[in-house]
Formats: sequence, C-alpha cells, structure tokens
Amino acid sequence: MAVVGATELEPFLKKTYIPKTIEFMTFTDHPLLAMLKKSTTFGIGGTNGTVDLTVGTEYPQGGTATFAQAQTNASTAYHRGGRFNLTPVRIYQLAQIDGMILRGLENNGNRNAYLSRVALEVDGHIKGLTRMFAVQLYRSGWGKIGSTAMAGAAQDTLTLERIEDAVNFAEGQLIVAAALEASGGLRTGSITVESVNYASGAITFTTNINDIGSLTIGDSLVVKGTRQDGGTMVRRCVAGLADWIPTTAPTAGESFFGKDRSGNSRLFGPSVDVSDVPMREGLTKGLQSVRRFGGRPTPLFLNTRRYGDLLLELQTGGRYDMTQIKAG
Repeated sequence: MAVVGATELEPFLKKTYIPKTIEFMTFTDHPLLAMLKKSTTFGIGGTNGTVDLTVGTEYPQGGTATFAQAQTNASTAYHRGGRFNLTPVRIYQLAQIDGMILRGLENNGNRNAYLSRVALEVDGHIKGLTRMFAVQLYRSGWGKIGSTAMAGAAQDTLTLERIEDAVNFAEGQLIVAAALEASGGLRTGSITVESVNYASGAITFTTNINDIGSLTIGDSLVVKGTRQDGGTMVRRCVAGLADWIPTTAPTAGESFFGKDRSGNSRLFGPSVDVSDVPMREGLTKGLQSVRRFGGRPTPLFLNTRRYGDLLLELQTGGRYDMTQIKAG
C-alpha cells in the first residue's frame, strides 16, 4: 500500500474542520444522494442490524352499496403494501500518512499544520467514497460500473459500451470483470486504470487488458472487492434505482429484501421502452406512466450528455411564426 509523504502533501494549504464541514462535502455535486432521506437507525424496528421499510400500495377496498356486503368485505378490507427488510452494506477506504511526517509536525508545535496534512487525506477519501456511493445509487448493487465493448487483447486500452460510463472510472482503480452482472464467478486476473478519456469512453490501463482472462464483449467491469466471486450472491454495494425500478418485471417467487414484488407493480414501478422515439416524447410517456401509477414526479435525473441532447432537441422543436401587423 502506497504511503503519502512530505513531497505529495507540501503544496497544499492548511485546513481545519468546522462543524458540518464533512456533511457538506459529501453532498456536493451529488443531487440524488442529497435528496434521498437518510436513516441512522439500523437495527431499530428490524433485526440483526437491519431496518424495515414499509410501502403502501392500496387503500382498504371494502366499500359497497349495501351494509351487509360491507360487513362481509370487512375481513379482507385492509391496507395493502410491502415490507422490505433492508440490510446495510459496508464501504471501506484507508488513508495512510508517513508517521515520521506526523511526528515531525507535532514536535514543531504547529497544530494547524498537523491538521492540514491529516485533513487533506481525509477530505480526499471522503470525496472518493462519496463519489462511489453516488454512482451506486443509480446501479443494481452488484458493483458494475461499465461494460466492455471489446474482447481481451494484447493492448492497454479498452473501450466501453456506453461512453457515459467513463465517468465511473478513475486513475488507480483496480478493475476485475465478470460475464454476468449478478451471478457466476469473476474472470481471472485484474488490471489497474492508468488514465481515462471521458470524451471517447476509452480506458487505458497500466498493463494489457488480456491480463483479465477470457475478457469478452459485454462483460461487466467492477472495482475489485465490490462483487463476490461466485457462490451465493449477496449485494456488496447499495441497491440503487436499477434494482428498485427494474427494466424487467420481477417474476413470482423473487425475494427483494425479503419481499416478492411480483404481485403488485407499484412495488417495482413502471418501466417504459422509449428507445425508438425522441427524448421529449419518451419523457412524456414515462411521466404519463408514473402518474398512472399514482406517482408525482418532480426531479429528472440525466447524465450530462443526455441532458445536452434534450436541450438541443427542445431548442430545435420550437416554431415561431412571424406576422406583420399594420399600426393605425
């Protein structure tokens, strides 16, 4: 494990923490993370360090035109819904600073200088973990941050299937691969990110990409340690939007945090294929579907590329008729 020394730390300014600083830092530029309700009560209301989330899907439906029938209906007229037994996941990241550097700062009696070095590394690690957490909120909990658009080869550059996923990669990440996102084992070997071209979606590694054995087009790419290597699969990452609102409806017998959602589509939300229509038409159809379910959509989350495409489409979709009017 690399140790941060005096050379790397010297150029940075001194810094001390003030109340709420950490909380503010973790929410910067991550709107979904900032908007979501937070719970610090794991183990209260649940069991074994879990927490129960109850969602209502129907009001009691015993209403009828006759009193006798209402009495009969009373036995089945109750609120319907689902209870999800949420389990926490853990994310670890360690910061190391040369102990001799810290001891030297202590001996000089400069407390602010000591804090500046520690705070520098802690700040960076907090932001790194926050970024990882924010990415996971859109994913499905199995660690996938992208898919490869090419097979393994004796070259150090790999192209992603979706250019937008390039922002999930960063210099220094240790990457492994799997044929399937949520089942099966990992490919053998790993590769380390050297640089990222966010415009083209090309990732350059410190070694050839065939250091991952049998790498195939469409393989899921994950940061090492965030996915199991086969066996009974358990999520190591946050169950994000892709899990809560899947593109394919759950089948009978599933257990999503202990709940079979197949009986009521309100438990997994609407999924609309709008791949063959313009963006603004697709958004209208999606919002229409959400409203039909009883939802009240307000924010719209798009990556920067799709957001730009939508703005351009809205601009070109406008029409202005010029009319001359005589005065007097």
